[in-house]
Amino acid sequence: MSRLTRQHFEAAALAWDPIEGYPPFYVAPRQWYVIINRRHYPPRAITALAIELAGFGRLTPADFARSNRLLHKTLQALKFRVVELGVGQHARKRVNLEIGLAVGQRARPDDIDATHVRAAAKQWSRDRSFQNFGDSLRYDVLVDPRADGNIKPFPPKAIVAIAAMKAGFAPLRTNQFSGAKNGAWHGRLQELGFEIVDKRPGSTRTVKVTHRPGTASAAADRKDLQKALRGRQPVIVENDPEDDMLDALIRDPSLPDSVRRKVATRLGQGKFRERLMVAYGGRCVLSGIDVPEVLRAAHIKAWAKCEADPTARHDLHNGLLLHVTYDSLFEAGLIAFDDTGRILIATLLTTEQRSKLGLNSAMRLPGTVSPRRLGFLRAHRNAHHDKGRRYE
Repeated sequence: MSRLTRQHFEAAALAWDPIEGYPPFYVAPRQWYVIINRRHYPPRAITALAIELAGFGRLTPADFARSNRLLHKTLQALKFRVVELGVGQHARKRVNLEIGLAVGQRARPDDIDATHVRAAAKQWSRDRSFQNFGDSLRYDVLVDPRADGNIKPFPPKAIVAIAAMKAGFAPLRTNQFSGAKNGAWHGRLQELGFEIVDKRPGSTRTVKVTHRPGTASAAADRKDLQKALRGRQPVIVENDPEDDMLDALIRDPSLPDSVRRKVATRLGQGKFRERLMVAYGGRCVLSGIDVPEVLRAAHIKAWAKCEADPTARHDLHNGLLLHVTYDSLFEAGLIAFDDTGRILIATLLTTEQRSKLGLNSAMRLPGTVSPRRLGFLRAHRNAHHDKGRRYE
């Protein structure tokens, strides 16, 4: 360890993966962490990586069994700031000051994304002893840690704190942010497509949809689906092999763009569309048109934008049954919906164009917008606001 230089640690910091870390040393720092280039790192893990990059071999966890004091002195000798995680009021004030001086502004809601949240959930699944966080008393956030359709409940504050660390910020402490209902952090989790649920019996279960349209039970199926879509849980349609095939095809770099666009329009038009047809009685949610040949299953958060949250591709909360004209307008961001389900029309469409397209400001989605759908509608609006769309 005495042969390590400041440059070795800085190289390790550049090579560090803040999402997956550096197994088997990557654990949440419980006592202290080191600041390198205004980012924080678990001392043992970053040291192990520095040693390996320097060509001095690869260490095992046993090599660090009793080296905390030596490691602490080595890092301080190299002029790195070491921040201790203490307990009590005075320790918290010191830590907050150290974080402010070494790292700058603490993490804000917009600093984390869905990848950080899922990585945080994976870490919590492995080790539930992150700092002094514990299970939540009232609310849980539903996360699919491995993007395999296995959605589980997690304590929101713990997930937020770890996600901040995954994003490269100092880990948030329990007294540094609020986990209040409808607060900034709950709102951010929902914007990213993660549902916040009350901890009541059955409230965190995912609804699996296996109904078959066109059968004698279609009317009962519709009633059950409509009830599920008013709830908080994800409503997941079983995976469609055709969608997997089409998704793989559009990823082929040799595919001409014109063909890729045509292929992309077929995504979600199998089982996903069938279930939407049942849920909405085979009618466009805006116009009421009931001609199956001109109805499309529209993903609110686009299929391509769901790579970080594949579950959203199969969640009926993320789907609308639209006439092909309104589907095209929605995909282009020429129409959107506010938090109440009222239509928003892009300002670049003239009054004459709106009339010819059958658009008017009284249009709205049927029923009440579920909290889960709210997150997808916001993601759609934000994506098109970023492209310059303005609505009225």
